[in-house]
Amino acid sequence: MLKRTITIGEAIVSALTLLGVIIGFYTHVQIALSEMNLRLNILESGKVEAQQRNEKIDNKLEAISNGINDIKIQLNNKQDKK
Repeated sequence: MLKRTITIGEAIVSALTLLGVIIGFYTHVQIALSEMNLRLNILESGKVEAQQRNEKIDNKLEAISNGINDIKIQLNNKQDKK
């Protein structure tokens, strides 16, 4: 004979299985989001460090350029005196 109704036990097992699947999916999504957030933070901190290094290099290059210009002015002044 064919069963036409679901027993209470089967309904409870189905509900628990569905609840387990939902909880598993939720935790999987949360872990993936946490990993992506961590990667984003690492990338952003790397960009900040790169910007700071670039600013230091720019400052050094500017100082070198200013030094070269001062030397050129001094040479021009010496040549004008001759």
